[in-house]
Amino acid sequence: AGSKGFGFFVVNVDLTEEGIEHVDDIIQLVFQYLAMLRNEGPQKWVFDECRDLNAMQFRFKDKERPQGYVCGLAGHLHDYPLEEVLTGGYLLTEWKPELISEILEYLVPERIRILTLAK
Repeated sequence: AGSKGFGFFVVNVDLTEEGIEHVDDIIQLVFQYLAMLRNEGPQKWVFDECRDLNAMQFRFKDKERPQGYVCGLAGHLHDYPLEEVLTGGYLLTEWKPELISEILEYLVPERIRILTLAK
């Protein structure tokens, strides 16, 4: 979450005890993967798959308590036009490869905050 027009890119990784000893290696692998995504460019098939999965999730959504549902919709009024309030969190309608590329340019080691938690 964040202010309007602002968000976070979060990567959560569950590690074994041995994995905790290799956090720096894992962070390096994440940034290697992001670099690969930048180099290969946005892939339309990934968007299509996400679009289809989100549509299915919306279509077969579990019932919610009415009060919680209405409060959630009221919050969406700040983020979506009225006609998209019900579907805005689910349905993907526009393929924007240039926007994906722009965002990937921000996902670099110089712009990160790392939090490591262990039990």
